[in-house]
Amino acid sequence: MRIVRSARAIAVTLAIAWASCVSAASFDCNKATKPTERAICANPVLSELDSRMAASYRRALRMLSAKGGRSLRTAQSSWLRYVSAICLVPFRSDLADPVADDACLKLELRERLNRLDQAGVRLGAFVLNRIDRYEAFPNPPDDLSGGHNLMVVHHVGFPQIDGAGAAIDAWNRAQVKALPVRGTDDSDESDLISEYAIGCWSESLLSIKWTEYEYAHGAAHGVYSNGASTILLAPKIRVVVANDLFDAQAEWKSELPTMFWEAFVRSSHRRETEQTAADLIRDAAVKEDRWVLTPEGLQIDFSAYEGGSYLGTPGPITVPWVTLTPLLKDNAAPVCRFSSM
Repeated sequence: MRIVRSARAIAVTLAIAWASCVSAASFDCNKATKPTERAICANPVLSELDSRMAASYRRALRMLSAKGGRSLRTAQSSWLRYVSAICLVPFRSDLADPVADDACLKLELRERLNRLDQAGVRLGAFVLNRIDRYEAFPNPPDDLSGGHNLMVVHHVGFPQIDGAGAAIDAWNRAQVKALPVRGTDDSDESDLISEYAIGCWSESLLSIKWTEYEYAHGAAHGVYSNGASTILLAPKIRVVVANDLFDAQAEWKSELPTMFWEAFVRSSHRRETEQTAADLIRDAAVKEDRWVLTPEGLQIDFSAYEGGSYLGTPGPITVPWVTLTPLLKDNAAPVCRFSSM
């Protein structure tokens, strides 16, 4: 990771400060000497967010195994280096802006808090951990684009089940194997974000929506792709199939395409996209690997240009469980005890 030396030094200071927990912030404000420390202590919102982040971090560590805790500590260290690099602009003194630094810290603290709240979450026999990998390094000299103070940023977040066993290990490896890999050429000038959200998690199942976003600096817009992954957790870990969700006698293959199409028509404000989206939506509706289970209903989503054009690609479409009830096994929707969507 190519972060300038001064950013590394600030990251170390910030890591030491945020490692303990006293005062209004998670460190002793009486001993604050660095700009970031003073900013947190001087700003009640930053101070509160810092304290909440530290509390969520400690809570997650208490819930995790020794192995899961090590992974979370590594992720937190990665974030500390990252937030120092993107919020402080240590290599461009002419860009120094305390107000902008505070706003950046506020945003990053909130996002990190939300992600830590997804680590060390127990449901039934399982504890779900969340791992994040962060990178930030200066843009090439002639690159003035990007949204993070002349920095190229990479962030990859992924879930891991905190436990042992062949099925758990295999699933965890599959999540890592599916992660995007930064290359050595044009990706040095592209922001890369790979994120996930939990659509539904209960004692018996886990449904995840994946989103990858890449922005090549200087381009008109970024390119995104969406995916889904749903597994049963009990009685054994395996991929969910249609018969786990729908009644074996139900005509779901003929009913679902119409239900998703009608949901799209009701929610769409771009009538000109309807004709191009029709076949796409009807085809995706019956593919189990496109389904994300949410508390509201069954959702499908699409990747950039999948609809033929960037603007013509539909957004997420959800069919409510109440609409699906006649097709569902035992006429009952899945129970969702946790969702981050």
